Amino acid sequence: MRKSRKNPTQSKVKYYLLGLVAIVVILGFFYATSSRSPQTKPMILYVNQGNGVVNGSNFAGLLETATSHGFNTIFFQVYRSGVLLFTDGSLNQLAASSHGKGLKIFFALYFTNSTQKIPASIYSDGEDGINLDMSTLSVDAQTSLFDSLSSSYAGQTAITTTNHMRRPVLCFS
Repeated sequence: MRKSRKNPTQSKVKYYLLGLVAIVVILGFFYATSSRSPQTKPMILYVNQGNGVVNGSNFAGLLETATSHGFNTIFFQVYRSGVLLFTDGSLNQLAASSHGKGLKIFFALYFTNSTQKIPASIYSDGEDGINLDMSTLSVDAQTSLFDSLSSSYAGQTAITTTNHMRRPVLCFS
């Protein structure tokens, strides 16, 4: 009985073709990722209304400070402990002013207990996204708020919380 042997030249050609395909795929990946416009890393200024109120009268100064110190995104607390601090008209003006200075603005919602609800009226006030600040809540309450926002808000979401070592954590979705 005769064993058939593969032609060694054919085997080498197959390996060369597989290698060539792999190189083309790798080069294509690098070309595709390098040709995208570069993403600017967010440099975030968080405005905590509990440390000193920022409103329409001193918002322009905040914007000047943010731009002169290299920030490109503001997390502006508009909801604190269950209270919406601004009207929709005021929020539209704050967002327009931020955009006029080339800054993104996320409306930060600071929650202190699980009974507080997300103020849905702010979803179309010109914001670039919404930040859920819920460090003091249980993981279940945080998950519930995030699920609620995700199901009703199409914009970008950020979460400010702390990890198990009580260090600040920021996540975007």
